[in-house]
Amino acid sequence: IYGKIKFDDATLMDDTTSRRSFGSLDMKGKYFYINSKIFAGKEKFAQITGTTRPYYGKECNLKVVTSKNMDLALFHEKLLALRDMIGFKITPVEDMKFIGKGDLSLSFTGKFKDINIKGKINFVNTKLSYKTLSKPIDNVFGSITFKGDRLFYDNLKGLMEKSKLVVSGYTTLKAYSDVDIYAPDKSLHTIIDLVNKSQLLKPVKKALTIIEKANGRGELKLNLKGNPDDLFTKGKITIKNATLKLRDISTPIYQVKGSISFENDKVDFSNKLFGVMAKSPIVLSGKIKDQISDLLLTSPKMDTEAVYNMINTSPSLVGVKKSLKDYSNFDGYTESKIYLNGDVTSTHLFQKGIF
Repeated sequence: IYGKIKFDDATLMDDTTSRRSFGSLDMKGKYFYINSKIFAGKEKFAQITGTTRPYYGKECNLKVVTSKNMDLALFHEKLLALRDMIGFKITPVEDMKFIGKGDLSLSFTGKFKDINIKGKINFVNTKLSYKTLSKPIDNVFGSITFKGDRLFYDNLKGLMEKSKLVVSGYTTLKAYSDVDIYAPDKSLHTIIDLVNKSQLLKPVKKALTIIEKANGRGELKLNLKGNPDDLFTKGKITIKNATLKLRDISTPIYQVKGSISFENDKVDFSNKLFGVMAKSPIVLSGKIKDQISDLLLTSPKMDTEAVYNMINTSPSLVGVKKSLKDYSNFDGYTESKIYLNGDVTSTHLFQKGIF
C-alpha cells in the first residue's frame, strides 16, 4: 500500500484555544510511518510517532507521549483508535474509562501477538471505571507502569463512595491478574452492594449470599487472581461495629465484631462473629462451601421469648418452628444453640435448635 494522509493547522471541534495540530500517516509498501501531534489546549498535547507493519510482519515500533495534566479521556480515545488501526490488545486498559487529568509516556515494540509495552500512565485526581466493576473509583492518584506484557498498579489510591481504596498488583495484556484491593475503613453496605452488582466479583457474591443487609464499617482485603473466565477470589472482611441481617431471618444481629474470610464461594467464620441478636449475646461460627452452610449460632444467655418470636417470624427457621409447635410461649433465659445447616439459597435453611 502506498499513499499519504496528512493534516496541518487543524483544531479539535469547537476548540478555539488550542494550538494547531498536525500529523501524517505515510504508507510505503509494508511500512506505515506515523507522526502526529494533537493539541487540546495551549500547551496540552498527545503525540504519536514511529513505524508499523500492519499487514506484513504485523509488528511496530511506536511511541505515545502526552503533556502534563492532559485530558485522559481524550488520550484513551486516541489509544483505542491506535489499537484498532494496528490490531493488538491492550487489556485491561481498553476495558477502563478515565475522566480527569494525567500524563503518560509509552512505547510499543515487537510483534502484535507478543507486543512489548514500556512506560507509565500517571493519574492526578482522576475518575477511573472498569466495565465489570459496578462502582467507579474517584480522586485517583498514582500510576500504572507497563513492563513487557504486564501492567503494574503502583498503589493506586482513590475513593469509592468517599472511602479510601488502594489497588496494587498486576494484570497481563492477556488479562491474567494478580491484584490486591484494600479498603481500610469502608461502609459494609457499599462492600455488599459492590459484590452483588459486579460481574468481576461473581464468586464472592455466591459466598456472601447469606448476608442480606449490612450497616456499619469494616476493613476489606481482597485478592483477585487468574483470568476473567477462571478467577480465584480470596479475601477478608473485618467488622468493627455493625448490624448484619441474615437472609430470611427476621431479627438482625447488632453490635457485630469479628471477621469473615472467603475463597471464591467458600466462607469461613472460624474467627467467629460476636454480636447481639434477639436481645441475646451470640457467637456465629462455622463455614459455608458450595452454598451449603455448616454454621452454629450459640448464646450463653438467650432471651427465650425474643428468640421464640424470631423463630415464628423467620422463613429460614421453619424447621425449628415445627419442632416448637406444641409450645405457646417462652419466658426467661437459657444457654442455647441453633444449627444453620443447608442450602443458603433455600427458604428451609436452619433445621435444628437446642435450648
